[in-house]
Amino acid sequence: MTKWNLAEFQNFIHKTFSGLKRTLGRQQDGRDSSSNCIDASQIASSLFFQIVLGINSIHQLDQWLRQNIAGFLLNTNNSQPAGSDSTILQAADGWNIDDIRNSARALIDQLSSLGRLTFPHGDSKTIRPAILDGSSFGDHWFSVLTLCGENVQAPLDLEPYSNMGKERSAGFRILQRLKMSSQSLPFTHLLLDGLYMNTNIFLKGLEMGFDPLVKTTEKTLSCARQLQQDFDNYFNAESLPEHLSVIKGFDRERGFKFKALQNNCIAWHGFTLNGLQLEITYTSGHRKGKTATFWVFTTDTDLSAQQLRLLAHKRWAIENNEFKQLNELVGSKSAYIQSQKKKHAILFWQMVGLALFQAFKCHCQHLVEKMKCGHTMTKKFLIEKIKM
Repeated sequence: MTKWNLAEFQNFIHKTFSGLKRTLGRQQDGRDSSSNCIDASQIASSLFFQIVLGINSIHQLDQWLRQNIAGFLLNTNNSQPAGSDSTILQAADGWNIDDIRNSARALIDQLSSLGRLTFPHGDSKTIRPAILDGSSFGDHWFSVLTLCGENVQAPLDLEPYSNMGKERSAGFRILQRLKMSSQSLPFTHLLLDGLYMNTNIFLKGLEMGFDPLVKTTEKTLSCARQLQQDFDNYFNAESLPEHLSVIKGFDRERGFKFKALQNNCIAWHGFTLNGLQLEITYTSGHRKGKTATFWVFTTDTDLSAQQLRLLAHKRWAIENNEFKQLNELVGSKSAYIQSQKKKHAILFWQMVGLALFQAFKCHCQHLVEKMKCGHTMTKKFLIEKIKM
């Protein structure tokens, strides 16, 4: 990664995300300020550069912080080290997580204004999906609420929990904290796995003003049994009742054939749910020829069968485009950070940095597409244009 790449990434952040820049300037941590040669906002920025550079440990980030380019980018005093792994860990230990939440929300607001966090579905209705899911990050468990666009994932909140069985409780703590805040809800639909398939999440959505969308494989649910009966009776029928629809096709990107039946008025424990039974048969990979069935349920009765299918697949974006990418870039699932408090702050900043990096890549791709017009895209031409 050359100097002008990193400088352009920094310029992109400062020019495009002024709200984030302002909140970064107000960051505080628990270190003695009299001994600080790198302040909290600079430490946060260094974790953004960790993502771009793919530095997979805080110790290696410390080594990079001692280079001249880090001093240039972070505007630190070159007569003394810009930081160290202990400096970063001390800052993380004393960080006010609300400060990070405020920065994450400022980033989300501006990404939303740029149209980066909407679901492209070709309808006049605006869908801004969020995903709530839990995972282990180096022996520390966190529930993560993230907003997901086509190519950008942006974290809204993280909540630690002690073991796998506590994930749902942590998720509800995030939602309750969001409910208690004075800010408006930044998403319209919340995508969830089968762990949340109970009345509590639908009540919470009704209370807060979002539509939960749950993907489950639990076939014993009464609403799943209703869809199975409809599927058996009507999928190949010549005519359908008004509340049913069917789709089938081939998902080339994911490598499977699918067929699905939708019922948009299923009665379930006092709720009217829009449901989809989806059967997929894999056409490539190690699962070639195998068939899987799952069910999707939401309180949004206006969504079409195709929208339900695509949003159900979108739920995997938090795993594929955030958790896995983050681990590949910075080793977020490595267990060298023993303190959950330190891990919480560092992981949160790394997720903010990943969102910035993904937005930066979209920005660069847009520039490349504009530059293609009327030119042969030689490597030399592309490099010179990007430098400009």
